[in-house]
Amino acid sequence: MQVASTQMLNTTTSTIDNKYVTTSGELGFTTSAMPHNTPVKKVPLYLGGLFSLGGRSDESGHVPAVEMALDHINQRPDVLVEYDLRMVWNDTQCYSNLGSRMFIEQILNKPQKLLLIGPPCSTDAPNIAEVAHYWNLISVSYGAASPVLSDRKQYPYFFRTVTSTNVFFHLIIRLMREFGWKRVGTIHASYVSFGVIENFVSLVKSENFTIAASETFAEDPGIPLANIERHDAKIIYLAMFPDLARKIFCEAYKRDMTRGYVWIIYGWFPDLWWTEEDDTLECTVEEMNKAVSSSNILTVRRVQLSTKEDTTVANLTPQQLESQLRDRMEWPAYRNYTWIDDAPYSYDAVWAVALMLNKTAKALEEKTFLNGETSRLENFTYEDSEMAKMFFDILQQTIFFGMSGPVAFEHGDRLGNTMLGQLQGNLVSHVALYSIQDDSMEWISDILWQDDYIPIDHTAIVRKHLAISWYSYLSTSIVAGVCMLLAGFFLAFNIKNRALSIVKMSSPYLNNVIILGSLLIFTSVIVGGLDSDKVSRDIFAILCQVDN
Repeated sequence: MQVASTQMLNTTTSTIDNKYVTTSGELGFTTSAMPHNTPVKKVPLYLGGLFSLGGRSDESGHVPAVEMALDHINQRPDVLVEYDLRMVWNDTQCYSNLGSRMFIEQILNKPQKLLLIGPPCSTDAPNIAEVAHYWNLISVSYGAASPVLSDRKQYPYFFRTVTSTNVFFHLIIRLMREFGWKRVGTIHASYVSFGVIENFVSLVKSENFTIAASETFAEDPGIPLANIERHDAKIIYLAMFPDLARKIFCEAYKRDMTRGYVWIIYGWFPDLWWTEEDDTLECTVEEMNKAVSSSNILTVRRVQLSTKEDTTVANLTPQQLESQLRDRMEWPAYRNYTWIDDAPYSYDAVWAVALMLNKTAKALEEKTFLNGETSRLENFTYEDSEMAKMFFDILQQTIFFGMSGPVAFEHGDRLGNTMLGQLQGNLVSHVALYSIQDDSMEWISDILWQDDYIPIDHTAIVRKHLAISWYSYLSTSIVAGVCMLLAGFFLAFNIKNRALSIVKMSSPYLNNVIILGSLLIFTSVIVGGLDSDKVSRDIFAILCQVDN
């Protein structure tokens, strides 16, 4: 078990170096005046932390981000003025069983925790989030993005500062409306939770769009791509890691399913992911380059570090915070920790909790509980459902601009921005910023479509009425009429001279049958040439029957 706090960890007394503290009521801060260099006795408040420093996923870079947030919060004279915010944390390694064990350790071991920061992954989060409310503990995850966790009935006290994978689905729906697409297909890896794809399918159908095909893929990409081709899906969402994506594009190249298709993949794939050495791949690097270069490939990814240079809740820009965090990673204490691009989410998770506690502390001054008594933050216990409900309600309403951008919650899910990119050449270019809050797209640059046109979502079948021109009909009918006159002349000749020996020797009856057949053929040329452009539909229907 590890304890994290500010650099003043071993003392509960700090000095506030502000003569006057004037803060924003919008964030739940209070306004107060305080003498210069007056020592203030600070009460420690403990959060429980769950991180992954190895095992299934090395996300150790979140620890310094959280500890930096604690430093910034505890150094602020306008946030939790009477308190010193600290953290006791454990390593779950993103394993569900180990995560559950670490959670129980957090509960059984002192000190008392007010909330949990974590769990870190979608694999260990469900078990913890499903039971944490029995101890009146809210968990604020910074890395568990599974849409399954959006179920408020099953995970009532679960919040997250990382946006749910559901936001990708909303972006795809927005793209479909933007470009007039009505049909979409999906190929997902077998290890992707069924609930994730079910959410996508349900959302597509709820927006009156069509799922052309939904395929699962483990080893052989031929089967799912054959079904995608058979169902004529041209817009395809790939839910998988780069190793399987390479196999899909290799098979698509062989099936000539690149040009005219739109492939939507995750934006966190590494650069040149399609050229990585892969012994299981049946395509050369040259063929993979052709497959990718001839395809329309769009990417979706979360905005980890805000692209805006606005001042955050920490009074620094996101870029300045990133610079501070990179400097911090050079400290000897973090020598074995790995940088992670998702660190802004854990930084903002701590700030969300701090702002909530700050508002709650103010609200508790006027709050009388059911037992007729008042209480303070440091009096919280795992049996205190009333204070936990206050935490829940205030956190749900917390809004601020953080390191990862605007932070707000809706039923526990982060309302954040998503970046749409396009693979142009060998690099991904940002083309639009999508906001799920108002379903808006802020276009940064144009999408460069193959062949300079927006692909359609299915093979176009154009029905066109074709008719014989009057010139062709008249000229053909005149020739047929002349032939009919000649046939009539020969028939009359045969009948009139049937007694002559020379006519008898020429098989006149057979000739008459041939002539009659020729007359019918020439008649059908004239009748068959008539169409709905030349006669009424009623007469045309009769002529069709006669012609047949």
